[in-house]
Amino acid sequence: MKVFVGILALAASALAAPQNFQAAAEARIKQTQFALSQPIVPDVPGLDAHFAAEAQVLAAQGRVPGSIVHSGQEARVLQAQADLIALQQEQQVAFTGLVGPSGVIGPSGLVGPAGPLAL
Repeated sequence: MKVFVGILALAASALAAPQNFQAAAEARIKQTQFALSQPIVPDVPGLDAHFAAEAQVLAAQGRVPGSIVHSGQEARVLQAQADLIALQQEQQVAFTGLVGPSGVIGPSGLVGPAGPLAL
């Protein structure tokens, strides 16, 4: 009886872990999408006058006005891409070994010795 309870507890924890991991991954992606949707420069009174003065200075230096804001936007996208790649690598490590030697996964996510298990 103890062995049966132990196996049942192990199966329950194995099924719960990927679901919790999936929810955390979805939350992380939603957080990144929200961060990307926010403006890079806040709406502050007098900011337009500052940007106009900054554009004059950049033009005098031979640089393209607006390049600083654009560089900030590029950096945000590159950071989001790096976060997504890191998340994919974490998932790959977390789910390595869940597929049995047959390579077939059943609807329950478990693979038995004779093929997928339907629970």
